[in-house]
Amino acid sequence: MKILTIQLGCIGDMILTTPMFSALKSKYPDAEIDVIAGRKNFHILKNNPKINRIIIYNKTLRKLIRTISEIRNQEYDYYIDHRDHRSTESRLFAKLVKSHRKIGWNPPKKKIFDTGIPSDYENTGLHFIQRLFNALKPLGVEFPNHIPKPELYSNQNIEDKASRFILGLKSYEYLLFNLSASKEDKMWQNESWVELIKNIEPSGFGMVLCHAPAEDERAEEIKAQCSNANIYKSATIEELYPIVRKAKLLITPDTSIVHLASAFNTPIICLYDGNDAMFTKFRPLSEYQKILRVGKGLTIKAIGVNDVIEAVAATLEEL
Repeated sequence: MKILTIQLGCIGDMILTTPMFSALKSKYPDAEIDVIAGRKNFHILKNNPKINRIIIYNKTLRKLIRTISEIRNQEYDYYIDHRDHRSTESRLFAKLVKSHRKIGWNPPKKKIFDTGIPSDYENTGLHFIQRLFNALKPLGVEFPNHIPKPELYSNQNIEDKASRFILGLKSYEYLLFNLSASKEDKMWQNESWVELIKNIEPSGFGMVLCHAPAEDERAEEIKAQCSNANIYKSATIEELYPIVRKAKLLITPDTSIVHLASAFNTPIICLYDGNDAMFTKFRPLSEYQKILRVGKGLTIKAIGVNDVIEAVAATLEEL
């Protein structure tokens, strides 16, 4: 059986899509699974043994023509598009793909796909992963009794880099502070991070800062005021896999690293804004979690440092 699916969303979306591949391989062990991925998220699948082939969608004309040619040269048994809302790419690829059966969301009074799936409105209250599994039901894949965690695969170079860094810490047990998020209003203030870290430093744990490459200056400013803080520089999110997996506790704003913690079941304290729908859809799945949220219309900058300090202290006592 040959299956093609598509995920052009952000990095976090691709991380949360990985349980779908495992479910398909569990039901159909001999299936070949190809994935149309975006330029920013395809890295998540590079080491995934469940994936047969990654087709990278690039909007530049020359590369787009190559992508279309690559897709048209294959014929699939199933094409699965799990998006539950209107999408230009959904319409485009549904027409381009050669497949015996196409599964996806059909807008009102239109039939783009042979088999329809529930809409975003019908999926209200469901986690992103639960929504994905709606698209697997036509293949006889049932949703498990619990929301399955993401599955991420590292490589030896990444593991070795992380191990060398951890060996240099004052303690192999460390707290991980993620400074970055997808946009500025989802990030906490530098002064809040500094106050938090200074209050936790006497705990005896190592203090590790991680961040997106664009936030180098932010990280250096915080480290300059926190004598025991260590910056872990990563060029890609994959380089954070072992650092997140081995952390005693992760403290982070709402961003894709939340889903890394879910994959490795790392204890997490997460700072969320007041958007209820987004929280429900993308909430963390780690078994141990403390969520700090603000009221509707507010950003995480309204979360007080003392509230986070208390959450960290309570967590360290319970772990």
